[in-house]
Amino acid sequence: MESTGSGVEIQDVIMKLCFQILAPVLIGILLHRWLGDFAEKNKTWLRYFDQTMILLIVYTAFSESFSGDMFLEHSLTEIITLAAIMLVFFLIMFVVMQGLARLLKLNREDRITVVFCGSKKSLVQGAVMGKVLFPNPVVLGIMLLPLMLYHALQLIAGSIIAERMGKEN
Repeated sequence: MESTGSGVEIQDVIMKLCFQILAPVLIGILLHRWLGDFAEKNKTWLRYFDQTMILLIVYTAFSESFSGDMFLEHSLTEIITLAAIMLVFFLIMFVVMQGLARLLKLNREDRITVVFCGSKKSLVQGAVMGKVLFPNPVVLGIMLLPLMLYHALQLIAGSIIAERMGKEN
């Protein structure tokens, strides 16, 4: 980045990431004592709220990227190839996580948790970090494209795998 003259102040990046990612987690931990019961009673509504916020973050990033003509230089073949690569990456990670869970001799429920945990957080955290690291919306859209494809394919493949795992029980 320095050779292009677009250097990044690392302190600014760290501060923004702490404010946008670490601070909400810490606040949530601190408030859990007082709001934990409320969250448990309203978990369905809060889940929809969480999913809506994730959707809005990603929608905003992609809307800005589309308005900057991000995809004009990329063919449909390139995007499909990228999607195939992301699917292969997901399947590799799935096999690695399954192998790790078996190596650790986890019970079935814990193996399932290991395999499926974090599916939404990768997207929302990636979008937030991307906005901090790549303030240019066109660049942000290009950087988020693999993450978006991975997330979508992870949800589709994950639901197929979960259905099969459910039938095994």
